[in-house]
Amino acid sequence: MADEAWFASPAWNLARHGSMPTSVLEPRGTYWEGIDRYTYWIPPAYPAMLAGWFKLAGMSLFTMRALSVVFGCAVVLAIFLIVGRLAPDRWTAALASLFVASDFALDRASSTMKSGRFPL
Repeated sequence: MADEAWFASPAWNLARHGSMPTSVLEPRGTYWEGIDRYTYWIPPAYPAMLAGWFKLAGMSLFTMRALSVVFGCAVVLAIFLIVGRLAPDRWTAALASLFVASDFALDRASSTMKSGRFPL
């Protein structure tokens, strides 16, 4: 099972050193050979975005998780704006946003955005 440090390591290395190795895993004698030089096991968008976030907000477990919270809030706001344009009144948009915000699939997806994709 992947640990949060696995996802933070490429971002931290990119922010600090300009390359994206996953330096928290021991590659010798495993199928992870070369992971200490390059990160190919996850899409590069999340570590690149997280590296910028680390430079902006500092590196900590809180800031790493806060990025997922920011994107979860962005999804709820996007639903409000989209439904607000399509629906005849704001109450429908507010209700749709409330449903989306309390949806288990979105909550789980925004908390596991580490993989670079939403697993809905």
